[in-house]
Amino acid sequence: MLRSLLGGRGRLKDSFRVVKRWLEYEVRVYTGNKRGAGTTANVFVSLKGNLDETDEQYLYGGRFERNSVDRFVIDAPYDLGEIQSIVIGTDRGEDSTGWFLDKVEVNGRPFFCSNWIGRDTSSHFVQVLTPFQVAKAKKSVRSTVASSQALQLVTASYAIPHSEKVLEGTKAVLKKGFGWAGEDAFFTVESNSLNPAMGVADGVYQWRERGIDAGKFSRCLMRNAREIITMVGQTGKLEALDVLRESYARVKEKRVQGSCTACIAILDSSEMLLKSANLGDSGFVVLGEWDSFNRPQDIFHTPPQEHRFGFPYQLGHHSHSSSPDDAELAQVNIREHDLIIMGSDGLLDNVSRSEIMSIVQDVANLNYSDRKGQVREVSFRLANAAYENSKSKNKSTPFSVAASDEFQMVYRGGKEDDITILAGFVQRIAPPPSQKPEQNAHPRNLALGEPGNTDKS
Repeated sequence: MLRSLLGGRGRLKDSFRVVKRWLEYEVRVYTGNKRGAGTTANVFVSLKGNLDETDEQYLYGGRFERNSVDRFVIDAPYDLGEIQSIVIGTDRGEDSTGWFLDKVEVNGRPFFCSNWIGRDTSSHFVQVLTPFQVAKAKKSVRSTVASSQALQLVTASYAIPHSEKVLEGTKAVLKKGFGWAGEDAFFTVESNSLNPAMGVADGVYQWRERGIDAGKFSRCLMRNAREIITMVGQTGKLEALDVLRESYARVKEKRVQGSCTACIAILDSSEMLLKSANLGDSGFVVLGEWDSFNRPQDIFHTPPQEHRFGFPYQLGHHSHSSSPDDAELAQVNIREHDLIIMGSDGLLDNVSRSEIMSIVQDVANLNYSDRKGQVREVSFRLANAAYENSKSKNKSTPFSVAASDEFQMVYRGGKEDDITILAGFVQRIAPPPSQKPEQNAHPRNLALGEPGNTDKS
């Protein structure tokens, strides 16, 4: 833009001689390798040095496609000095599906981002990057509200095998704290631990072609995780990544074959943090800050981890397996009355976050007499929505949006798969029976009901 206005290649000329030589800054923009990472929005950038800075300039001509690099040259009529930060963003409004920016290089110097720009209420349309690598564990910017009592999770689960497996006679197995459906497996740990937790794993069905039951791999991984948290978690804090590492090591010791994605989240009640390790395309959403109409806000959500579309990161027995250390870590500030929705890609590929929030709002407005019944209803309705959407040929789903973006074509409908949903409501541990609990049906204050109420499913 500057060159076309000023004439020549970066020089400002009068009738007789060159007055000033412009300085060139080579800018390389790296779009990340995540589902839906690319953007069609206009991207702008500003370079800030210790001597001066440029105005915002649009990077016209860039494609900003998934797993790509776009190169630009920015001319400056003065020396900026050492580049200390970059401001980069998009002009897309609230309808944006977002852009996952990996990093920006200026004259070869990296400025890391590894984050979404302008995706939703949990991200921003502008990022300020500095030449220092961000920590692997990402922490939400939401402030913490102190609680004088320990927090617990009230959980419920629902799972449905792929419809073709159901025709073969496959059934879901839902036990207290553990279960599976097809190659999906999950666990929950409620208030009997210092570390209430949830986890889900999705086994890769294609191992069947080699005579391997990948469901055994995911079940073993989740069973190990639950045992570790239940036993070790009584004596001290646990980190999700440590649990994933140890669970995987035990699977390998038993020489179990197959592979699976994995997501583990542990509630640290003392710090009011949800600590997670997510590898692959399972994940979770944290909803909270309910308004007077029981509408929740999307506080945090995990992005899928894929090598390329349809090929998620996974732990396995084979040499090409990902490592637990490849997992994306997060620490989310948690408040009482938040709701955690965790699921395999059978949920997340078929039900958008806006639809999840709508379903949760509908259930919140039913004024259940106990919290356990409420989270059960949430998990059931989400499973039903995921199943119906997966069978649809016309529904716009997260999978159809991603497929349309990946293959540059219009695709509609869902993706049939095993479906697993975990719902976990964050609340204070119930007071002793001598204390009278609150009696208010509003979702932010609804009482648990009679003490000792447990999930028998």
